[in-house]
Amino acid sequence: MPKYNLYRVPLENKDGLVDKLLAADMEKVSSITDGAWNLDFFLSRKPKGTKIGWVDIFIKHLGDVAPAPENLIHFGTFLIFNESVCYAVSLGKTHFYLRPYCDTDFGLQLAERIVDQGNLKTKHSKMFGGKKNKVITTYQKGAAIDYGSGESMHFLRAKTIDADAWGKVASFGHSVLLNLEIEPDDLPELVERIEETLLKEPVLRLPKVMRIRDEATQKDLDKKLIDAILKPAEDADLTENDVSLSGVEFIFSEQFEYTFYMKKGARDSSSSHELSLDRLRSFLSGNGIDLRTSLEDLRIEVKGDYRKPWSVGLKDVLDFIAPESKRCLIDGKWHEFNQSYLDYLQEKVDEIAPVFQSDVTGDEPTFNVAMSTEGYVNCDRDLTVLDKKYRIEAADLLKDETLFFVKFGDPRKMNYVVDQSVAAMRILKQHKKKLKIAGSDQKVKKICLWFVLDDRAKRIERLSELNSLILHMKLVDWKREVHDAGFEPMLHISWRKS
Repeated sequence: MPKYNLYRVPLENKDGLVDKLLAADMEKVSSITDGAWNLDFFLSRKPKGTKIGWVDIFIKHLGDVAPAPENLIHFGTFLIFNESVCYAVSLGKTHFYLRPYCDTDFGLQLAERIVDQGNLKTKHSKMFGGKKNKVITTYQKGAAIDYGSGESMHFLRAKTIDADAWGKVASFGHSVLLNLEIEPDDLPELVERIEETLLKEPVLRLPKVMRIRDEATQKDLDKKLIDAILKPAEDADLTENDVSLSGVEFIFSEQFEYTFYMKKGARDSSSSHELSLDRLRSFLSGNGIDLRTSLEDLRIEVKGDYRKPWSVGLKDVLDFIAPESKRCLIDGKWHEFNQSYLDYLQEKVDEIAPVFQSDVTGDEPTFNVAMSTEGYVNCDRDLTVLDKKYRIEAADLLKDETLFFVKFGDPRKMNYVVDQSVAAMRILKQHKKKLKIAGSDQKVKKICLWFVLDDRAKRIERLSELNSLILHMKLVDWKREVHDAGFEPMLHISWRKS
């Protein structure tokens, strides 16, 4: 049965897409007019060979084979358009060329209207605010669509509500993959059905992100991204490798080699399988590059075995959530979370009931010392050694088998103490919920976050009133992880008097 991978291309992007296809050595090999519809086929008639990585390694074992073998892979695009809309069928690798010109919201918008909610096959989700970056879930027997905190849907494969109209099972992402027993010449009729369906009310609301089109907003977000990249690690709200706070993070695979370079400018002297912010900063400082004026000119060359080297912009390979906002960077484009996502997150974070404590004075160390006169053990700055291997700051305070993690400041600063408590809790779980403090083993049953907010901050009744989307994500994940580890989660809030 034919499979059609359909991208929706905004009409104003069609000419740019055609120019891109021609620049990629594709030719328009046919053009048909069918009433109001035009059907154009673009083909890589003579694709360039791409180097095969293992050939150099085994060259002496290839005998008299000459020239060295290369991969030859043909690819094509079928454009379907009229005066109102344009769609493209991706054939082979042309999805690389189509993606920058397509409507990236299209696939999931159609999914919200034609999927069978009780028969999900696979979902790919992007996770924000927690330890996981991406999650792929496969269901052996169709399951109802569900999602967790900080989860934004990026791909779904599910049964449809009408097998005759859409095929039995379809896949939805930037594009839509439909399995339909129709000829290519019948695709205009399918496009008309899609356009009519997109005008209908959704049958479900998926938590997802939507493209930001406003240029002024995009430029402001670019500035926030640059600040996050350039800040020293101790000041930036990010951590690399396994933990990303609100962070900037590279998202490419280690199976490729990468080289930083500037358009018409400096080039990194060596390539590496690793992309890291330290390596990026070193390239910038070593070549006197001001990222504030060069963000759009900074590129990364990528080399792999099965296609010729290609390049991507720096923003295309960065993962970032702008602090104190509902916006994030995905595939080099700025997005914002939709209302379904925000409503779900608010509901979950408000399931955590804070206990409001008395106002306090002074700073964090003073507070911890003062609490030691009220029956608390002051653990602040006490690096506890577990198994002669792990060395962690266990907590700030201990009382009644409860570990307290205290943080003073605005909501954004609370991200750190959430991560600190999770790290300590994971190690505690491995050591039978005991740790040595003040020379004796202490049993721990409860994990308590204690936020001390600035007095100028608004007095709140619910956690969703704290103005930090990232903190909301972290708190919902924190509650679940504490429960799963066998501890009881608690949260205290105080205000600091000026």
